[in-house]
Amino acid sequence: MSFNQIVMQSIGIPITMISMGMFLRIFGVLKEEHAKIFANVILNFTLPALIFSSLSISHFEIKAFVLALYTAPACQDNFF
Repeated sequence: MSFNQIVMQSIGIPITMISMGMFLRIFGVLKEEHAKIFANVILNFTLPALIFSSLSISHFEIKAFVLALYTAPACQDNFF
């Protein structure tokens, strides 16, 4: 992939989606009652799909997993 394609995918697509949402809200297509539906779709479908797709292309190393398990209890004490 070229640099321009990477920039377009990482910056251009989210800006386009946000702009479309703003215009649909201004023109009255999206209303306040649609927010709960979109939030449920994002939490129940989009985020799990993103997690699975990220895990499917990532390289798993046992050292990183052990380190995460080792540091997790220390992070829980200072989280809030």
